[in-house]
Amino acid sequence: MRSALKILFVDDHEGIRNGIGQLLQQNDSCFDFIYASNCTQALEVAAKNPDIKVVVVDINLDGENGLELVPQIRKILMDAKFVVYTMYSDSPHIMQALKSKIDGYITKDAPLEELKKAIVAVSEGSIFYNKRASQIMHALLNTNSEDLSDKDVNIMNLVKNYKQLTKKEQEVFKLLAMNKTSREVSEILGKSEKTIINQRSNIYGKLNLHDRLDLIEAAKILGVIA
Repeated sequence: MRSALKILFVDDHEGIRNGIGQLLQQNDSCFDFIYASNCTQALEVAAKNPDIKVVVVDINLDGENGLELVPQIRKILMDAKFVVYTMYSDSPHIMQALKSKIDGYITKDAPLEELKKAIVAVSEGSIFYNKRASQIMHALLNTNSEDLSDKDVNIMNLVKNYKQLTKKEQEVFKLLAMNKTSREVSEILGKSEKTIINQRSNIYGKLNLHDRLDLIEAAKILGVIA
């Protein structure tokens, strides 16, 4: 029989989250769930419970990005394992999660038994990705993969090109995607408007964008803006 397994479940939908936790706990008496609704609560709970072994986290926490929690909690719970449990099954979100070096990825339309298996697997040092996440991971390792659609390939190319932007260009990209004018961006970053216009041109060229609408759409795909 396995020993008790303390699990931090981070999801902003309290009723659904607690209900799932209770069902899994009834199904497996070794599970011991504690809960948090947002990033701040999750960090507080982690600090008070050093025996947490697994963290189950949603990507969207009422506007906050749950993936940003992963490195923060790792500083507190260095040996904790992470399972992303989310409604998102698209390439950009899965790629972001994989880059965060999570241990499991389960979509919310999967049976609860799959979430249970993921929790057990990662607690024992294995990884557990659902089918879609596995396809994306395979594609990241093999650029000739035939598992992805043309749309997914385009998204992966966008992600690859975005990585070619400098940190300053990424800052400008985000502000432009938030519908800021070049003058407003220059004031926010303390740069000349000419410098921002030049950086904007570089961004358009590197990402193969044609106008502001293209830029905003790209930012949404990349998860830079909601």
